[in-house]
Amino acid sequence: MSQDERKEWLRIAYLEVENIPGCEFFDRTAHARKVADHPAKIIPSIFGHKFTFDITGSYKSRLHSARKRLENAEAPALPAPPQEEYCTPEQIAAIKAEYGFDEPLPAPNLKANRPHKVERKLREPTPEELEEIARQFKAAHPMTEGDQP
Repeated sequence: MSQDERKEWLRIAYLEVENIPGCEFFDRTAHARKVADHPAKIIPSIFGHKFTFDITGSYKSRLHSARKRLENAEAPALPAPPQEEYCTPEQIAAIKAEYGFDEPLPAPNLKANRPHKVERKLREPTPEELEEIARQFKAAHPMTEGDQP
């Protein structure tokens, strides 16, 4: 096909498929890419493929929940949960006095729990120590012919 023939084919193909919804179009063109071995077979394979997008699952789920709501519409309501009883401020004060909590707690000392930064003065290594470190490094990493010193 020449470039002009391709443009004409694309224009006609667009007019054929322009009204196919997006998700259906992607499903059908994916099928066409698998089976069509010539441009003339693309449009027939797009229209010959049965759309496989299944939306019945969501409808079945919605129908099931609607049926359950309808079945329970006439059912008696569940009893209300029992009301929890809370302590009154007077009861709280009595409990605190009984267990010895009537005095306020001291404020926590936040600085006592923090680790202290210890400053250490590090010494410089001696020339002999540096030479020993270099010797150990060279022994652990020997140079090959291609390496430069």
